[in-house]
Amino acid sequence: MAVDTKKYKDLFCSEADDQLAILSSSLLALEKDPQQIELYEELMRSAHTLKGAAATMGYVAIAELSHAMEDIFHSAERGAFTIDSKIISLLLSAMDDLKASLISIREHDTELPQALVIKEIKNVLIEGSHYAGAQVATEVNHDVRPAHIVAPDTIKVSIDKLDVLMGLFEEMLMIRLKVSSLMGPAVELVQSIEDSSLKHQLFFIKELQTTFVDFARLLSENQGVLLSIRLVPLELIFNQLPRMVRDLSVRENKQIEFIIEGGDIALDRTVIDGLGGALAHLLRNAVDHGIVSQGIIRLSAVRVGARARITVEDNGGGIDYERVKDVALSHGVATKEQLASMRAEQVAELLFHSNMSTTEVVTDISGRGVGLSAVRWFTEEVGGHVDVFSPVPETGVGTRFVLDLPISLATVRVLVVQVRWYTFAIPLEGIIKTLQFKEGDVRDAAHQETLFVDGEFLPLIHLVGILKLTFGASPVESSLERMRSAVIMRAGESSFAVEVDECTGEQDLLVKSLPPVLRSDKCFSGSALLPDGRTILLLDGHGLLAHALSDILRHTSS
Repeated sequence: MAVDTKKYKDLFCSEADDQLAILSSSLLALEKDPQQIELYEELMRSAHTLKGAAATMGYVAIAELSHAMEDIFHSAERGAFTIDSKIISLLLSAMDDLKASLISIREHDTELPQALVIKEIKNVLIEGSHYAGAQVATEVNHDVRPAHIVAPDTIKVSIDKLDVLMGLFEEMLMIRLKVSSLMGPAVELVQSIEDSSLKHQLFFIKELQTTFVDFARLLSENQGVLLSIRLVPLELIFNQLPRMVRDLSVRENKQIEFIIEGGDIALDRTVIDGLGGALAHLLRNAVDHGIVSQGIIRLSAVRVGARARITVEDNGGGIDYERVKDVALSHGVATKEQLASMRAEQVAELLFHSNMSTTEVVTDISGRGVGLSAVRWFTEEVGGHVDVFSPVPETGVGTRFVLDLPISLATVRVLVVQVRWYTFAIPLEGIIKTLQFKEGDVRDAAHQETLFVDGEFLPLIHLVGILKLTFGASPVESSLERMRSAVIMRAGESSFAVEVDECTGEQDLLVKSLPPVLRSDKCFSGSALLPDGRTILLLDGHGLLAHALSDILRHTSS
C-alpha cells in the first residue's frame, strides 16, 4: 500500500507551527521576566518535540537547529549563562529561518539549509554571557521570510463538536428515511382524498407535519454546529503579534509594554484571514509614531452580541488634528470651507482616505495614515467598520482604533423593509428600534432634516435620495397627516433615523457578497436570498451615515 507522504508532511508542518508558536511566546515571556525559570522546561520540551518530529521526517537541518536551541535552553537552565536580549534576538531569528523552511517544505517539498545559524547558536554555547550578538547573516533571504500575520491553513476541531455533528447527521438520516416512507401514503392520500372518511388521512398529515418540524429543528442545529466549526479563536492571530511589537520596539529603541486581552473570542475564518494584516498596520503605527520613547499598547477583544469589538490603543501623543487638516487640504482631500466646519471625529475620518496614506503624508502626520485605507477596506469587505478616537476619552491621551466585526459571515438576523417598490434588509445588530412619526415631527437643521427621538434630534436619512431610487412612487399614500415609518440605527457612537415605507418583518438570511458592480457602494454590506427567491441588498449603517454627511458637507460648501 502506498504511503501518503503529503498527509505526513502536512501533519509535521502543523505540529512544527504549534511548537514554533510556543517557543516564540515563551522566549518573549522570558525576556520580560528572566526569573521565570519554569519557562526553560517548556522551551526545552518544544525544541525537543520539534527535533524528534523533524528527524522522523528526515528534515536534518531542522532537527540539528532544534537540537542546538535545546542545548542553549538546557545550559541556561543549569545556570551556565543567562539568556539576554541578544541571545533571544538570535533565537527569534532562528525561528524565522525555521518558518521559512516550513514554507519551502509546503511549497517545494524541501527544507532550507541552516548551517550558519546553527554555527551562531553554538557560539552562544561557547561564549555564554559574553556573547556579543550575531556576526553573520543566515542563509535565508529576508525577502522570503514570513512577514505577514496570517491564520494557519488548517484549524483544529474539537472531537466533541464532530461527535455532535455526526449525531445530527445520523438523526437526519433517520428522518429522511421516515419522510421517504411517508411519501407512498402521501401519493395514495391525493388519490383517495375524495373518500368519505378522512380520519386516517388527518392522522397521516399530522404525522408528516411533525416529521418536517423535527427535520427543520435538526437542520438548524446542524447549521449551528457547522458555523461553530468555522470559528477560529483570535489567539491564533494575537499570539503572532508580540514578536512583531518586540522587534519594532528594539529597532526604534523604545520601551513598550504590550498587553493582549480577549484572545479566546472566536471569529469566522474568513474574517480572521484578513485581520492579521489590519492589526499589523495599527500596531506598527502605534510603535513607530504613537509612542514617543516608552508607553503601553493594548490589544483587546470583546464580544457584543453577534459581533466582536477589537481595540488597538496606545497612550502616546495622539493625533494632531490641525496637521491632518493641513495635509488633507494640500492633497485635495477636502476644501478649506469643508475643513472649517468639520468636527474632530470628521477630521479623524480623513485619515482613512486613500490619498492620506502616501509616504509623504505619513511623514507629515506622524504615521497615522499608514495602511489605514487598507484597514478600512478590510473591515468593510467583511461587513464591519473601524472608528478612531484621539485622545482616548477615558484618559485624555493617546489614540484608540476600534474594529467592529461580525462573528460569522454565514447568516444574519435582519429586518426586511420596503422603500417604494424596492426591498432591503437591515441587520438587527445595527437597529435600536422602529417608530412612526408625522410630517410635523421633522425639523430642518443646517441642510439636514432631523427627527426628535428620545430627547435628541437625530439626522433623518431618506433612502430614495441617497440610493437614487427612481423607479415608481411610494406605494404608500403621501399626506401631512399620515403616519410615516423610520428605523432608528446606530453606527459606532452615532445614531440616526432612516425613513422606510414599511417594515415587513424579521428573518434569518444567508449572506452573500455583493455583485461586482455594487462593491464600491459603501451603502451596502452584502446581498441575501429571500425564501421566495428574490435577491435583496443589506444596508450598511456606517455607509449610509457617511453618505449623508458628505451630502451635508457638499451643500455647505456650495
